Amino acid sequence: MTIPNPHEIAEVLAEYLDALPDEDAAIAETCDDLGITEGDALAALAMLTASPAVTLTRPDYRATITEHPTGAVLRWTDYVANSWTETFPSLALALTRLATLDECADRDFIPTFLHSAAEHADRAQTFLDHELA
Repeated sequence: MTIPNPHEIAEVLAEYLDALPDEDAAIAETCDDLGITEGDALAALAMLTASPAVTLTRPDYRATITEHPTGAVLRWTDYVANSWTETFPSLALALTRLATLDECADRDFIPTFLHSAAEHADRAQTFLDHELA
């Protein structure tokens, strides 16, 4: 499943609201334009409205992790104009990324992520496999 970002979901929702009663064609066209399926957009919307498994609120950022059938989504904001969304194959891997984010915050964000979400997941999985073997 492809997890659309919140802006893509908002665009699909806008089409739902604007296109009634001729919604099917407009929604399909918007999803095609975004390169996502309508089912993925609606599933992602359901995840956005789901209760988070983890919420961490700090003075300099707020993060949530929401589980879904194929893993977990980590979202965070710096309370200014920035927000990020990353997907992980498991809650455990999303938690390791959140731990890394929190360590960056403790260091005043002077260090930053060295690895993409996918690279982080691979490295964290290797660590967890070693710890659990």
